[in-house]
Amino acid sequence: MRRDNVVGLRPVKKSAVLVVDDDPLQVDQITGYLRRRGIDVRGAPDGPGALSALAIDQPAVVVMDINMPGMTGIETAREMAKLSYKPKIILISGEPERVAEANASGIAVFAAVDKPVPLRALETFIRKALADRRG
Repeated sequence: MRRDNVVGLRPVKKSAVLVVDDDPLQVDQITGYLRRRGIDVRGAPDGPGALSALAIDQPAVVVMDINMPGMTGIETAREMAKLSYKPKIILISGEPERVAEANASGIAVFAAVDKPVPLRALETFIRKALADRRG
């Protein structure tokens, strides 16, 4: 049964990538680059926004800053792990020790990328994660 035919349920958009960062310029830079490369992407400003977007879009990949006020990327990834739907997670951070903390936290992370984000390398990780989800 298709979800879009069920009365009362909202159709799911199924974006490929969700970019989560409290820095709107970072979100704009990454989403703009990915759109120009033909990848369906949307942004979220924080952890709670990411969790809400998961319920609507169900992106295959989440690119998320670790250092965010309120709910960190690590805390958000832990909340994502509780959901039945599990996107691939790529964490980004300007602080190498935070990447090490994420790796030691036991959350399932597909990749970790240092800031400033090398966009071509990030695109490579995203395409690999998308291919892994399909295959």
